[in-house]
Amino acid sequence: MLTGLILYGVTSSALIPLLTLILMETPEVGPEKMGTAGGLFFSKSEIVGFKSLLAVGLLEDWTGGFLVGGYFLVALGVSILLLSFMIQDRTKAL
Repeated sequence: MLTGLILYGVTSSALIPLLTLILMETPEVGPEKMGTAGGLFFSKSEIVGFKSLLAVGLLEDWTGGFLVGGYFLVALGVSILLLSFMIQDRTKAL
């Protein structure tokens, strides 16, 4: 558990700038739409971040412990990881 928290702390600080750079390099966004795209990205990440913590709190209230909430976050992370393998690189097809 401690190792996971340390790895999260080390990697999370670089994640948002990296995702913003990926968003900048997306051909459909371009420099003229980057402000709007960045604002939408930030808003969506804040909403999802709040909802996941709300779900952990509700699970803690219902079960009396944080273990189920921890399993929920692990399942969420694993599902995002598995879904990321389904993303296809469309630049190769062009």
